[in-house]
Amino acid sequence: MENAIKIVLKETRHRLCTWHIAKNATQHLASLYGKSDFKKKFNKCFHGCENEKEFQDSWDDMIKQFNLQGHSWLQKLYSSREKWCSAFSLDTFSASIVSTQRSESTNNVFHQISIKTMDLVKFVHHYEKKTKEMRLAELEEDYRCKNGAPHIEVRSGILIHGAHVYTNKMFRFFQKELMGGIGVRMKEVFSDNELCIYEAVEEGRQRVYEVKFHSLTFDVSCSCKLFESMGMLCRHTLKVFDLKNLTSIPEHYILKRWTKDAKKGIFMSCDKYAQSSENEKSLQSLRLSELMHEGSNVYNIASLSDLGTKIVKGKLAKALRLLEQDMETINLLEGLKTVNVQPVGDIYIMYTGKQTETFTFGPSHQSVSSQLGTSTTSCSHSGLPVLSVPFGSSDFYFTRLLHGNNLIPYSSQVLFYKM
Repeated sequence: MENAIKIVLKETRHRLCTWHIAKNATQHLASLYGKSDFKKKFNKCFHGCENEKEFQDSWDDMIKQFNLQGHSWLQKLYSSREKWCSAFSLDTFSASIVSTQRSESTNNVFHQISIKTMDLVKFVHHYEKKTKEMRLAELEEDYRCKNGAPHIEVRSGILIHGAHVYTNKMFRFFQKELMGGIGVRMKEVFSDNELCIYEAVEEGRQRVYEVKFHSLTFDVSCSCKLFESMGMLCRHTLKVFDLKNLTSIPEHYILKRWTKDAKKGIFMSCDKYAQSSENEKSLQSLRLSELMHEGSNVYNIASLSDLGTKIVKGKLAKALRLLEQDMETINLLEGLKTVNVQPVGDIYIMYTGKQTETFTFGPSHQSVSSQLGTSTTSCSHSGLPVLSVPFGSSDFYFTRLLHGNNLIPYSSQVLFYKM
């Protein structure tokens, strides 16, 4: 795995699972692992060090105190320290999530919805129900974030800005860090026209953090590397912002993933395909993906109420009318006449005030693109007479959709015919 990751995922930081290492430690260090003083020092080497020097001092102290200089398993573990000690990966973004958290979270969900004797069908049903509940909870949280203001402990420009951009949960974290800056003592150790360097010490602690601030670009960095690992500014950098009278968060320190607009946009831009006819299919797929993504957010919120549903349906109908007047769309549909496509099935004819019947285009009948003219296309239904409808007449309404990469109408569409 390690060799494959280096080749295929070059920017990925490969790490070892600390849960498995701790499990192996109970076997290789059975006589020591049960002792609280050893376990405390051993665990500090994993998660309690904030730089490489602190790790090295802690490791050497543990080895010396418990006389483990020749222990082969610990020597092998030390040789791969970059893969399990957090001090070596603080500059890598991980959102402060470790593998044990993911495992515990997943196991907790499955323990809630299943038992050992449950058959597969019931498990799938419970799984779908749980997924629906989780998505609904996420949707409700999105709604609360965008339609309410979190509690702000003190009136501060930077806090108000944080409440405006961050989700409620991330704002609480941000506010905690900002308020924690009250207990941080700052000492300026260097200053010129552009760069200021501070030493930060938290009340009751001896560890010293170095904070650098560039006054021209508002770039800031801290030796605790909270922003690099989690994407949120730490209390030490926020203390510097307060000293410099900044009343808002610099834009380059606001990660979109932590904001209320995290779901907006698409993962891949289609702009680079715009000038290439060879990539027309890929371009259409990306446009469809973008529309589906944006539409999903709208539909989820609209479905919460009857009024929301009516609003969206009205806007969609208006958008459809605009599309049908769009010359570019009409020209694309005209191009279907020159494309060898299979006939479309399952066309629904809806009569005003009467029962809906389903009709199907026969293989020999004209393409749906005939709608653009005034020609007549025949529809048939099993056991019913053939119905001839002039597509271009005022008595006929046709809902057009695009399908796949060939601009073929979907097989299930609605035709409204006035009787």
